[in-house]
Amino acid sequence: MKLFVTRVVLFLAIFSLAAGIMFFATGNLAAINGRMGVTIDKHQRLESIRSPKIILVGGSNLHYGINSKLLEDSLGMPVVNMALQGSIGLRYMFEEIKNNISPKDYIILAPEDSHFNNVDIDGESSLIRLISAYPAGIKYLNFNQFLSIIPNMGISISGNLMEIRDYFLFRKRGWDHYRQRSNSYGDYTWHKDKASVYKPERRDYYTGNVSDETILLIEDFQKSVTERKATFLLTCSPISKTESDSIFLNKIAISTKEFNLISNFNQYIFPDDFFFDTGYHLLFNKRNLRTQMLIEDFKKNLDSI
Repeated sequence: MKLFVTRVVLFLAIFSLAAGIMFFATGNLAAINGRMGVTIDKHQRLESIRSPKIILVGGSNLHYGINSKLLEDSLGMPVVNMALQGSIGLRYMFEEIKNNISPKDYIILAPEDSHFNNVDIDGESSLIRLISAYPAGIKYLNFNQFLSIIPNMGISISGNLMEIRDYFLFRKRGWDHYRQRSNSYGDYTWHKDKASVYKPERRDYYTGNVSDETILLIEDFQKSVTERKATFLLTCSPISKTESDSIFLNKIAISTKEFNLISNFNQYIFPDDFFFDTGYHLLFNKRNLRTQMLIEDFKKNLDSI
């Protein structure tokens, strides 16, 4: 019996070691050309630009739907777009930038409505994939997030292998690989001149109330930003008319009224034909409209901030 237990423990140890090596090895290869590797470039810019600066935080609505250069030129401060994917979770998004917040910086959060109801604040499997591509991000995880690495290793390795495969496929077809599809600010730009492929579909999962966990997390983050003598601002994600829920958006507005909310959620509901591939991702040629709205919201509320 003792020999059996020893062999089981040894097998599990070897299996775990092999899985860990595969996890980080495939992540490293995928990071060279894959989507999650963009976070490396974003962190390099975050750490290199001077203050006062503007740090954009949120889901893929920001990654696809903002013109950071226009924002920078209009407001006279360097901008970094840290947004990548909503399912990474708000907690990680906040933790990864905290140490780079300096006095007089502006932190602009643009969460999707799903962050207030449907997306776990600790993130989903995509967070673990990001960690495989950017191991330095481990230091931003809490204990529960760290523990979730093991059950999500398999799906992360699979996703990494698909991106490694895609690199050779894209290269053969002469396409930019994923990491080349974002500019130096962190904005996704590959959808320039691309037609909409968005297929509107009504969602039905916003049936409850706004998550108290999300509100408390944002409140704590706002306090952390203020303690660093910087300014926290809350704006809105664009959303398609079909996927929008005015009642739920109003619930979000009421729940966030104590924050520095500079935008009106209902004003960021746009026609379906403004979107590229999801109800959050604006077409490239609609980015300036959303960016100009954010600039106006920023300037309008500057005196009251």
